Amino acid sequence: MRKELVLLALMACLFRPLFSQNLNNYQPLKSEGQIPEEFLVKSSEKYEQDKIELVKTEGRSGLKKKDDFILARSFVIDDMLTSGKVLFNDPISEYVSRVADKLLAKQPQIREKLRFYAVKSPVVNAYTVDKGIVFVNVGLLAHLESEAQLAFILAHEVQHFLGQHSMKQFEQNLTIDKDKTLFSKDEAQEKYLAKCLFSKEQELEADLAGLEIYLESGYSHEAIDGTFDVLVLSDFPYSHQPFDYTLITSPGTPILGLTLPPHAKPIVVDQDEEHEFGTHPSVGKRRQAVMDVLETKRQPGRPFFLVDENEFYRVRDLARFEITHLLLKDKEYVLCMYNSFLLSLDFPNNPYLEKKITQSMYGISCFKIAHKYHKVAPDSSRLYGVIYDLDYVLDNESPEKVLIMGLNKAWSYHQKYPNDEEGRQMAYDLLEKMFDTYPEFAKKLKKDPPPPLPVAMEEEPEVEKDNSKSKVFEVEGYKPTIVSGKESKARASQGKVDKNLEHGCFQLFENEEFVQKYGELAKIEVNKEGEEQEEFKVWSSRSNSWKRTSDIVDKVVYIKPEFHKWDTRKKNATRYLDSEKGNDKMMAWMKENAGLNGVSLEILNASEFKNSDLEAFNDMVELEDWSERWFQARKNDGMVMLDRPDVERISEKYGTKFFGWTGHLSLTKSPNYLMGAMYVCYGCTAPIGIVMMLRPRKAFLHYNVVLNVESGEIVFASVHEFDLSDGPENMHSLLYDNFIHIKNPAK
Repeated sequence: MRKELVLLALMACLFRPLFSQNLNNYQPLKSEGQIPEEFLVKSSEKYEQDKIELVKTEGRSGLKKKDDFILARSFVIDDMLTSGKVLFNDPISEYVSRVADKLLAKQPQIREKLRFYAVKSPVVNAYTVDKGIVFVNVGLLAHLESEAQLAFILAHEVQHFLGQHSMKQFEQNLTIDKDKTLFSKDEAQEKYLAKCLFSKEQELEADLAGLEIYLESGYSHEAIDGTFDVLVLSDFPYSHQPFDYTLITSPGTPILGLTLPPHAKPIVVDQDEEHEFGTHPSVGKRRQAVMDVLETKRQPGRPFFLVDENEFYRVRDLARFEITHLLLKDKEYVLCMYNSFLLSLDFPNNPYLEKKITQSMYGISCFKIAHKYHKVAPDSSRLYGVIYDLDYVLDNESPEKVLIMGLNKAWSYHQKYPNDEEGRQMAYDLLEKMFDTYPEFAKKLKKDPPPPLPVAMEEEPEVEKDNSKSKVFEVEGYKPTIVSGKESKARASQGKVDKNLEHGCFQLFENEEFVQKYGELAKIEVNKEGEEQEEFKVWSSRSNSWKRTSDIVDKVVYIKPEFHKWDTRKKNATRYLDSEKGNDKMMAWMKENAGLNGVSLEILNASEFKNSDLEAFNDMVELEDWSERWFQARKNDGMVMLDRPDVERISEKYGTKFFGWTGHLSLTKSPNYLMGAMYVCYGCTAPIGIVMMLRPRKAFLHYNVVLNVESGEIVFASVHEFDLSDGPENMHSLLYDNFIHIKNPAK
């Protein structure tokens, strides 16, 4: 039997690459296997169990002191677990867990208490909660250089758990809030500063105690210093190669020329900079504290990899591809474009990366011609090095030129990959936007335009050298420099306007499909403004209204219905337990009222799943992602939905193309003292005034939206706001009315 198990394990290792992710057709990461129990247990049940354990260890006095903390913790952590951002049993989470096994090999009792999950976030970060969950962002994995660096960061997070730092922070904050003798004038600011100082102490403690955990493992001591380099450069890309501008100007637009900045802006980061109100000490201070301890314990020659070096690089590649997907989703188009370029150096001729660059250029073009580029421009903290150059080009060029660059890129991609439907939509949409936005310019274009002008792209600027004494993180091209002290360069300005934009379209007219589409648009006046915005306005407003199309709806699948109960009279306004009970009631009432109106109803919600319902869980995540992308595309001037999830497959699986999102906010407010006092003053209405001054006010906001996921059209939309109690009678009446309109087409 043992031989058979060994053989199976060996075969799994040998054939694993066959089932690994195809990076030429990369698919966003999904959770795998059984859904962990902690994703399914209700927050209220976890809270009750935590109370029992707390009473056993600290008695009733401890429960009274920490009750608010364990209540909020249960619900906040569960919101995170079921948000769709947390992955389980995926390649990244599994690898991180194996590194933790090596790190804590000598402390199995600690290892048993911990779970490690990857988080779909491009931010370079990891964090832990005192329930033993460690979250590791894929953005962190993308920046690391070795397995040992990951192990050191995990040791830091393990110490946060062992030290129960989140609980201690909560207790300290209570003390700070209550002790008025500690503070003088400007009390709020001084209180916040005191809380931050306590957090900084915890970070240093986690570094030093985590170092002891790390030293007990077999990982390299030389890796630690580089880990701090990763942290201090976390706002920047993981590499700094000069960008290849032909990627966004081919094939027709190199003749336009680009306005590159006259001077490069090198990445110079002060590792000793410490924000007064930040929660972490400066990286320089943390580095020095660790290095002082390590100096007496350093053991050279230890390995950088204990699990598998090749596996580390495979996981890191997955993380880098995943953050490309996440950056596009977050409309970080410049960073997505550059990250795709960096990956293309290691994965040349990769269709997925070509598409990401095209999608990024498409998004930039749409926002640029709408004069909203500032909404998608990189954050000012990232505007150094290559990102500064790339942003400078896109920011300073005219909207017309950027549109033609995007037009060329989209049609080039469509010509190369004609079966990609999204590529076709982007190409057609940009051409239509050219007619919509610049109709006079579009009409001037001829089928036989003049030959291209011999204008070359300006040369790439040289990076200014920094001669100060500093620690340099060696990379090719731009070299990020870590210094102790502040240095900065003023950003150059002044862009050029090219008056011969029509020459940038000459090569497009060699494409028969482009010529045909251009001819169609040239004959008609295209103006899509108005009708989409009007339809969107119906449910984005806070009016009591509903809208229904003529689609026949027999079945609706609702995604994660939300019910929130707030009481603004209390310090902690969110009523967690009441919200969970209200959510259960609302889902039951939805099913009841849907049935009364002949609508088949299915709800995808974590509380409804079993451990084996992985497909339903991933469907829920994918549809949530679809709704977010639908909203962004609808909001941003009718853009093509980028990276459209496979909703057709989900639609076929559930036997309907109609999916709904609904939410409810129940609000309790303080009595209307002013109005009540006015009634009291009139004498005869005094009883009414007294009641108004004693009785809290009730209000609720309810929305219900049903979409056709195949066409992307709104089928039904309703928003209602009432100054009433959301008791069973009012809720049943509202839901019954909603499902009447969902079932019956508009006439």
